[in-house]
Amino acid sequence: MAVLLQQPASDLARIEQRVRRLKYVGVLVQLLLVASIGAFWRPIVDWGRTRGVVKAFEYERVLALRWKVVAFLGVFILVVVIGPGEIHRLVKTGL
Repeated sequence: MAVLLQQPASDLARIEQRVRRLKYVGVLVQLLLVASIGAFWRPIVDWGRTRGVVKAFEYERVLALRWKVVAFLGVFILVVVIGPGEIHRLVKTGL
């Protein structure tokens, strides 16, 4: 933060644009991670079963939760990571 305070005011807009682009890279990485969780759900649940996280009687039910987990993680990224302010800015400026 102290480094930003030492920058000339004219450079702050350029720095903000770079940070904003970097934020989008982070969001993309997180979306790819959520997609991979959805794609590899069965091996993830199998791994949890061998570790004792998923019990035998829960196995089928946990397998059925794949799309609910993916939807929850997607909404989490939308609401927390991207945030309502950024969504409003994107809608207002037309993406």
